[in-house]
Amino acid sequence: MKLSLIKDNEINEEIVQKIVFDGVEDKSGEKGDCMLVLGGMCPLIDRVPKAAELYRLGLCDRAVFSGGVYWDTVYGNMTEADSMARLAHELGMPEESIIRDNLATTTEENMVCGAFAIGREMGYEKAKRILLITSLYHMKRSKLIADLYLPPYMESLCCPAYGYITPDDWQTDSEKKRKVIREVSMTRLLIEQGFIPDIEI
Repeated sequence: MKLSLIKDNEINEEIVQKIVFDGVEDKSGEKGDCMLVLGGMCPLIDRVPKAAELYRLGLCDRAVFSGGVYWDTVYGNMTEADSMARLAHELGMPEESIIRDNLATTTEENMVCGAFAIGREMGYEKAKRILLITSLYHMKRSKLIADLYLPPYMESLCCPAYGYITPDDWQTDSEKKRKVIREVSMTRLLIEQGFIPDIEI
C-alpha cells in the first residue's frame, strides 16, 4: 500500500519506523560551513546541545538558530531562535558564532529564512556544507524539505539530535505519539502536494 492512501488512524508502529526513523544517515562526524538548527516546542532539550557539541568538536564554528515562534521558556517569553541562542552561549558558543533567524515559523521557512540568514551573515559563497540539526523524529522530513527549499549549491548533512523522542519510546507518551504521527501525516502531505514520490509501505 502507498503512504498517500493511509489514514491517520491506520498509522502503526511499522509505518512510523519506516517513514520517521528508517534511513536517517547520521553525518555528525563531518565538517560543515554552518549549522542550521531548527526550532520547535522543545529545541533546548536536544537540538541546542547537539549544536554545542559539534562546535566543541571543531566540526563547525557558525550556527543559525532558526525559529520565530514565541514560547514561554526558562528564559521568559521569547522566540525559539533567541532562546536557543541563549542556551548555546551558556553551553560555550561565543556570540560571534551565533546567527539568529527570528522569521521562520515552519520547517519550510526554516530552510528559506535560514539560508538567507546564512548568506547575509557569512556570504553565500562561504556556506556550501550545511549541518542540519533537529530532533531524530523530525530529521527525515526536515531533510526532504531541505532538499526542496535550500539553494541547490547548499548541501545539507543530517545531524540528528538524540534524546527527546526515540524509536523505542514514542508510544509511551501521548504527546510524543502525537508528534510522531504528525511527522507521518506531514510526509504524506508532501506527496499530495507533488513534492516527493509516493512511498510504498
